[in-house]
Amino acid sequence: MIRAAEEEKRLGLDDLPMSDNTLTLGSHFLISDTLDPESGLNELDLLPLSEHYLNMPFKIRFTMILLCQEGQLKIRTQMKEYTLTRGSMLLIMEGAIGECLEISGDIKVLMMAFSSRFKVMETGFRPSMEILSKVEKHPCLKLSEREFDDITALYTIMRHRMEESEFPAIEELATSCLTTLFYYISQHITEDVMSRAHASGRAESIHNNFLELVEAYSLKHRGLAFYADKLCITPKYLSRMVREASGRSPKEWINIRIMLEAKVLLRDQSRSIQEISDSLGFPNQSFFGTFFKKIKGLSPSAYRNIIRIS
Repeated sequence: MIRAAEEEKRLGLDDLPMSDNTLTLGSHFLISDTLDPESGLNELDLLPLSEHYLNMPFKIRFTMILLCQEGQLKIRTQMKEYTLTRGSMLLIMEGAIGECLEISGDIKVLMMAFSSRFKVMETGFRPSMEILSKVEKHPCLKLSEREFDDITALYTIMRHRMEESEFPAIEELATSCLTTLFYYISQHITEDVMSRAHASGRAESIHNNFLELVEAYSLKHRGLAFYADKLCITPKYLSRMVREASGRSPKEWINIRIMLEAKVLLRDQSRSIQEISDSLGFPNQSFFGTFFKKIKGLSPSAYRNIIRIS
């Protein structure tokens, strides 16, 4: 029952409204774009990107790949913010919380999304899944013009063939294109990650490792000592390194992660505030209300009413 409830609160491919630009294979693979000159953001209207859902976080049950062609798109995922411009590629992993913060009026973006049930996740794709594990730490890539052109071409091939209703073995083609995409950019990812690791100092390295731990443990552990112990450093040193790298305290980052989860849960109108408070580890609903209002400026119920109306 707990597993079912967890799945229910996440955004799945079936939950996305379809537009004329959206093509699907069953309920486990989807592509969509705003490349058509006659198209616009309102026609794309996918929930994670729609203007109507700005600043409303979603936990997704699929892996989403975004390639920005023109304009600008600002997205927060795993508590980090990324600004996508031409040639930027962002991968948001299944189970992550994504939040669209800004969309420019001239945005042109293509999207590929697949759930864990799509056969692209089977044995033959495992080498690419190793690449995805690296991308989870560094999800935003800046592609070269050649990489940009080739990945756009792969998307175009998939789109053209998916538009042909009688094209044979379309799922095999989609699998092959996605596999080729990940293999093709694997060298880019490896070099990019190595370059970042070389350039990053001690503070940034500790900060990144701290955020990974916060992503995994913040709903159960909120004390600084827990994270310092995991990183084998003192709480004081952790606090100094995180603030030096990000301008925020460790406590602020922990609160940001809890708030993201709270906003996702509050979208589920079937769950009571008390149930949400319990799932977030607060001793009672009053503590949760005080915490939420201190950060957001309004109570959980007031926030829920706002998103219900919108």
